[in-house]
Amino acid sequence: MHNRDLRDIKLYGTLTVVVGAVQLLITSVLIMLVLATGASQLAMPLSQAVIMGISLVMVSCGLVGLGGELQRANRLTAITRENLRLTWSALLLLLVAGFLIGLWLLPLLASICAVLILGLMWIRQPVIRVTS
Repeated sequence: MHNRDLRDIKLYGTLTVVVGAVQLLITSVLIMLVLATGASQLAMPLSQAVIMGISLVMVSCGLVGLGGELQRANRLTAITRENLRLTWSALLLLLVAGFLIGLWLLPLLASICAVLILGLMWIRQPVIRVTS
């Protein structure tokens, strides 16, 4: 059971790294396109575009970093158990913040965060079993 729980945690970590990396690449390309075409032709005000770009980069970098931390859950000492709990909590806070910002500005970000929150609830029990 312990190995299966670790495998599930690592699988979710890999998923979040992949989603975060793809989101970061798409965000970078979109920011370059917006800069190349001129920000005055946007359908939204410049302040909302800046908030959207920053939130997308924040969520994608957080997904890559925290997902990488979940991937490295091998030897479970007292410190790594506490890090696993804190990583799970930080990922939940990041996804909720991304979901709320996505509801306001970008529904696609809200959908991605909602799916990842469901996946995070899927590994909640394995994290609890592994860290207790």
